[in-house]
Amino acid sequence: MVDDRTRSREVRVAAAYDFLAANGTPRDRDHLTLAKVAVALGMSRSNLYRHWPTSAEFVDDVVALQAMPAGAWHNQAAARWDEVTVVEALIEALEIDEGDAALRSSLSVRPHSSLARAQVASWERDWLNRFAQRLRAEYGTDGDDAPWTDIAVSLAALVEGMFLLRLLLAGSPGAPSHEQAVDLTVTTVDRMARYLAESARGDAGPLHPPPDEPAARPKPAGAHRTLQRTLDALSDGTIQRNATDRRLVDMDALARQQGVTSRSLYKLWPTATDLNADLFGESVRRVRIGIANIGLATFSSSSGSGFNYFTPLLLHINEEVLKVEVFPDARPFIAMVELASNRAVLDRHGATIREWFADGEMFAAALLQVSGRRPVPGFSLSDHTWLAVASELGAWRMVAMHDNLMDRTIRYLGHDVIALAGGIDAHTEVWTDHDEVPVDQRTTPMLPSIDGSGDELPG
Repeated sequence: MVDDRTRSREVRVAAAYDFLAANGTPRDRDHLTLAKVAVALGMSRSNLYRHWPTSAEFVDDVVALQAMPAGAWHNQAAARWDEVTVVEALIEALEIDEGDAALRSSLSVRPHSSLARAQVASWERDWLNRFAQRLRAEYGTDGDDAPWTDIAVSLAALVEGMFLLRLLLAGSPGAPSHEQAVDLTVTTVDRMARYLAESARGDAGPLHPPPDEPAARPKPAGAHRTLQRTLDALSDGTIQRNATDRRLVDMDALARQQGVTSRSLYKLWPTATDLNADLFGESVRRVRIGIANIGLATFSSSSGSGFNYFTPLLLHINEEVLKVEVFPDARPFIAMVELASNRAVLDRHGATIREWFADGEMFAAALLQVSGRRPVPGFSLSDHTWLAVASELGAWRMVAMHDNLMDRTIRYLGHDVIALAGGIDAHTEVWTDHDEVPVDQRTTPMLPSIDGSGDELPG
């Protein structure tokens, strides 16, 4: 039985989460004022004010540069496209397990007016358009009508999702190593590119900026050097900053909205970690329930059709989880993924995340079994679930950063669908088949089960 104190805390947590979902996070400027940077870098304030009239504009440029560094996997892969294959370039680019994906994830849900978000969106959009051309050159044929831009988005979403999922499962028993995750991801990228080139049709036109996206401000070379020096100072500790050590909700504003005293909220959440951990846990809980409800609603409404309509049902689920009006909890979740880098936050909710992953395995097992499909030899249920969750995470992040992706559709397996919904489905098509292997036969996994126990399809 839940006592009154626990129930009261749950109510407060839910209210704080709803406040965050409605208002976003407060801007984090205190750690990086122009005055503080001038002291740390030994520069005059007037020199900084020539390029940045306010600290807020300076912070936007710093955060944007952090999210798209020269060492980002996108840039590393593109630098090798003229010399090696797409897969070889990806393998080299992903050798280093970089954490910039979590920052890109948190930036993606900022308002369109955010200059930091606009800079990263523009950089990524240009890269995706170039990636589409590179894919077409290697995997396409003359005159084909494959939707190469949407294929590029789906593949990039899988890679970004891989980084986010590794962060969420860090320290979990049986969690794959970086090398194992990269091997599965890159192999799947190659298979998906070949498969979608044959199975998807649509407009191969490039991505364009939305009309309300702010234009980037050109900066002279001196400003770029200052930004890089600031990043170096943040990296070596000259300037102290911990993005996970700030409250994601303005406590005074929340108190006013709830009609309570700020003191009562600070008593409930004495530290930023206390508040953020509760918000993160509530987000995981809602995402877990939301995905389950979408799946159940889809199959319940189609129960009279039988499972001959397996593919359109899966595509419908994929479309529903991408729609913010159907599944609004995806965006607060990807905004908070960065919190998983805080060990104290992750330790409190690691078990819940593993339970969510286990839910995915059970759901995948049921779907594969009733559809007469099973993983190909050498590919396991954990592999399938890993790719499904990574694809979803990456797709949520992509749609948040480039919301006009929801307007792009393709013809896929005889159905007109949102392009990314087809991309999420593609890994199932390339890693499963219809064969007569008994459903209780064990496969040899590419990745271990998250709980370390191995996996079997249920009989």
